[in-house]
Amino acid sequence: MPAYNVAEAKAKLSTLLKKAQRGEEVVIAKDHKPIARIVPFEAKHAGPRKPGSGKGKVLYVAPDAFKPLDELPIREIREWLPYMLFTDRELRRLRRANPARTPKEILKYE
Repeated sequence: MPAYNVAEAKAKLSTLLKKAQRGEEVVIAKDHKPIARIVPFEAKHAGPRKPGSGKGKVLYVAPDAFKPLDELPIREIREWLPYMLFTDRELRRLRRANPARTPKEILKYE
């Protein structure tokens, strides 16, 4: 197990990381005393996910999270849906050119 002083480890960090990646253990020393170790990272495999494993871990759910949407947002979405076919640049140009008109009015004349 080779030991490298701090200055040498700093200069050869990429080489030392490659050694660790190959499975070697590298020690970094200061004043001939080991202070750090570079070892290969071993990821823990979690295995297959199990249904219900997050039960009790949700801390807060908004009271209206599962309420149906009002008719108003759906109407607004339908009104702006044709704009979704435009790029952002085209959309900004249309809004600047026609600030007071609704999307339907703008698209009727475009």
